Amino acid sequence: MDISNDNKEKLTQYLHFLEQDPDNFNLLLSVSDSYRQLGDFASAQLYLDKAKKIDNEACFAQQGIIDLNLG
Repeated sequence: MDISNDNKEKLTQYLHFLEQDPDNFNLLLSVSDSYRQLGDFASAQLYLDKAKKIDNEACFAQQGIIDLNLG
């Protein structure tokens, strides 16, 4: 199984669920992480920023991972 395709499928599902519940913190983090795994760091940051508006402190680790990937 291609990991990239698996991540894209998960991302598609997460985005669909997020349409129904746009303020779902866990979904926002999942979308952010999926984009990060696909190498789309701008989109990962966008969704992480949305999650930060809900609970900034809970996003420190995810922000650190994105920052490390960006160098």
